[in-house]
Amino acid sequence: MDELPEEILEIIFSNVSPYKEYDTLSAVCKKWKRILNGMNKQLPINFENYVASGAIEWFKVEECSQSVVIAPRIAQVACYNDYTKSMFVFGGRSFSSSSSGFNDLIQLDLNSLTWMRPVVKGAVPPPKFNSVFESYKTYLILFGGSSLPPNNTLGRGSAKYTNDLYVYNIKSGTWTVKSFLPANCPPEMYLPQSCILMDDDDDSSMDTMVVYGGQKMALLNQTNKELWCLNLETWVWQKQTLVGEPSPDSFFETSKSVICHLRLTAYSMALMILPHSPYTFCAWLLFRSGWKEWTWKKIEILSGQYSPFFNLHQSIAQVQVGNKLVLFGNMCSEEYKPQLHKVSELRILKTSATTNVKTVRMKKNILNVMNSCSPGTSVHANTKGLYIFLLDLQNIETENAVKWINQLDPIEQKLRPSFVGKEIPSNVTAVLGKGEIILHSAVKHGKKVCMSLYIVRGYK
Repeated sequence: MDELPEEILEIIFSNVSPYKEYDTLSAVCKKWKRILNGMNKQLPINFENYVASGAIEWFKVEECSQSVVIAPRIAQVACYNDYTKSMFVFGGRSFSSSSSGFNDLIQLDLNSLTWMRPVVKGAVPPPKFNSVFESYKTYLILFGGSSLPPNNTLGRGSAKYTNDLYVYNIKSGTWTVKSFLPANCPPEMYLPQSCILMDDDDDSSMDTMVVYGGQKMALLNQTNKELWCLNLETWVWQKQTLVGEPSPDSFFETSKSVICHLRLTAYSMALMILPHSPYTFCAWLLFRSGWKEWTWKKIEILSGQYSPFFNLHQSIAQVQVGNKLVLFGNMCSEEYKPQLHKVSELRILKTSATTNVKTVRMKKNILNVMNSCSPGTSVHANTKGLYIFLLDLQNIETENAVKWINQLDPIEQKLRPSFVGKEIPSNVTAVLGKGEIILHSAVKHGKKVCMSLYIVRGYK
């Protein structure tokens, strides 16, 4: 193996898991470590190119191969933790009852694609859904959302908005709750948006969790337009001052906003805020302009051949892949809508001998899938399909604008569906892993409902 050219080794290593197996192979020798470090840095760049060009494959992890059974739920929250190379899922509301919820913590080992239940002790949170759930080093952070009184294991009872903060220590398996005075923490809110801001100079004292948007508990349907920052070293909240705030007409529902972190040369910290209605988005840049001060800046969304048209009764899943913001929605475009067809073939891709986990490739019949409706046709309520919409953020600093990327077939020049089939996932939770996107969703199989796991990878 030592005599093989590095190009051949890269081809061999590209077939192993980028999670734990990269670390294992890196310990063999310095040459392998150097090659794998380079591949690890190139992995997100390659995946961004795959996503932007539409060269992606869908895989489904078969539930029959899992030893841990997850009760059907919606509005659960999830995040990726690099320390454990795992995806964690918390809580959610029962799929069959709006008065029942969950407070369980579930871990997905992304190396073996197997579910497990980690050790849980301490001040366990009550059943919650639509909360903030972020990963930071060896901690999981749970904030706000809608909480159900823990009268029993399912937490039956009326829900209420919360502003409590729970921190899970992955190493010890312990939940702790942080206490604050009402004036020193965000208000009780539902559907808040968040992201982690980490300092580029490895100064952990500047690492922050930002929380924005959502609905307040004080008044029915009152949207929250406050920005709060949580210092992840001191666990202290600080309310931020917003300068030049847009008029209320510029925002549709901040509870339906999308937020992401931008790394720009002109600003030390910047956020992209995308409030939306069922028919359109608007874009704003929120950048740090002083101590506890942020300034609004309008961003133009350049017109493309289509833009997303979402069903507000279903959640929008989002991940940021490099300079691309990836949104998953269950409704197609208002101006350009494709004709959906069922997945024509399911094929077993691989079976792991150690974990017995089966991964199924969702292979489409290209001739059937690439048909589309003519532009301008009306939207039907029974239109089904899960679509990927891409917002290009690359020129936001130079042109003060972003643009939707058209996912068109290069031959047919028609909108390319991302996922179609008999089992359409809805209310999807999406997490960005290493060169892949992991989606967790409740799916109906006739009268039966179960939780399904999908992986989106680049087509090689």
